Amino acid sequence: MSGQRRFGLLRPLYMSFYSKSLYQDVGQNWRGTCFLYLFIVLAICWIPLTVQYNYIADKLINGPVHSLINEFPSKMTVENGELSISAPVPYNIVDETTGRPVIIFDTSGQHTNLENTAARVLIMKQGVLYYKNDYETRFYQFPQDMSIEVNHEMMKSWLGNLKFILILLVFPICLIGAFIYRIIQALVYGLLGLFFNVFIKSPLDYVPILRLSVIAVTPAILIGTVLELMMVSFPYQYTLYFLLTMGYLIFGLRANKVAAKSESTTEA
Repeated sequence: MSGQRRFGLLRPLYMSFYSKSLYQDVGQNWRGTCFLYLFIVLAICWIPLTVQYNYIADKLINGPVHSLINEFPSKMTVENGELSISAPVPYNIVDETTGRPVIIFDTSGQHTNLENTAARVLIMKQGVLYYKNDYETRFYQFPQDMSIEVNHEMMKSWLGNLKFILILLVFPICLIGAFIYRIIQALVYGLLGLFFNVFIKSPLDYVPILRLSVIAVTPAILIGTVLELMMVSFPYQYTLYFLLTMGYLIFGLRANKVAAKSESTTEA
């Protein structure tokens, strides 16, 4: 049944949407699991997504986050585990949209908890009290040997370093995570393909069906990437991606059944 491979590694990027011949070739003539192809597809998709995410992060850091930093006291000093700031206390950082405080600096002891205030964070002389969730607070105490001075320029420098780290790490982390997820997904879809094949009766076993599942999920990956770049989402989106992939997997199994029948007819 197997023969010479007809289509190259990148052809499924567009032929997976329509080509019976591609699914026949993948099922009968390709070798292995197609995971290299899957990795290449994901790498291609994550390049523009990473650019978009870094652009959004850059706008956030250079816009609202920088504005928030400018609202902090110009100098904050922790000496031997005790905080002092270059502003009268209590000092509030206020949400511009609601006019309510979100962070309170109070080294005087006037505020000892977050009750009766809209703030989510209270920075006191000995530490920071903050809401872990809507009902629970946590307290972080400054170490007694802690000594540091922080100003606006230092905070902005930290953000610049964070932005640089994000640029370096977002692509490989997201790509590896997506690759692991898609491998597991393909393995499961291969088992579903075996189930469908009980009724379709193509001559393929698990490994060729696994290859077909990788090709079959390509349209969903590409469509999902385009919609993500356009920031478009809708109800039952991932359910539709699943049904689309199952449709292409069944299409591929049927294509291989037809090819096997044609081959047996020719040999006869």
